[in-house]
Amino acid sequence: MNNLLPQYKLNKYDLEQLYLAVLDFYKNLNIPIEEKNIKKFLQEKNIPMTEHLLAETAISDGQTIYLEIKNKEDLPGRLYNLIHLGGHYFQWSAKEDTGLEYYGEKAWEIGQKDYEGSSDLRDPELYEFEAHRISMTNLLKVLEKLDISQEKKTDLLQFVNDNMNADLAYIMSIYREENYDQKHFWKINSKLIKPLFVNLEKPYSRGNLCVPVLKPKN
Repeated sequence: MNNLLPQYKLNKYDLEQLYLAVLDFYKNLNIPIEEKNIKKFLQEKNIPMTEHLLAETAISDGQTIYLEIKNKEDLPGRLYNLIHLGGHYFQWSAKEDTGLEYYGEKAWEIGQKDYEGSSDLRDPELYEFEAHRISMTNLLKVLEKLDISQEKKTDLLQFVNDNMNADLAYIMSIYREENYDQKHFWKINSKLIKPLFVNLEKPYSRGNLCVPVLKPKN
């Protein structure tokens, strides 16, 4: 997605600034973030490898966010992964009173289910969208404190927002077993996702389970 940056009046340095600010934001909330060789890490956890899982560049066990150590050149993807998994992180520890339909264990269970080939995608689509809404709240907090122009903040917000919308459509296309890549769904200046504030509760690890996980069909 680096080739899209000029259309948002952005450059690599702009994304680096935002990425580091998001990283600091999550670390200040005591969210553990580590760089890993994802394939090796999953093999060590005895998680069955699938075609889609081999392509994952970020995962979480519910307690720690793991970013692919080999993926540093893809700043748009790395920034998105960090923001998006941070949203899920809040979601997985959330309580019923947050207004979320999918929260805590209910959200975690959705993330663990196999929806590939399913004709009913309401649950995973809303689960991902609610994570986006939380992510948007976190992003706005980061941008508010970032020492850049308001115009630049608006451009960065729109870029990440468009990435969120494109990725949601892409994930659903995978579940529908369609052969598209994420670029197919990218729309510049797509509708802004409405933020949703959720308090961060104490997270915990789900053992040898990780998400996102696209499981093989039986």
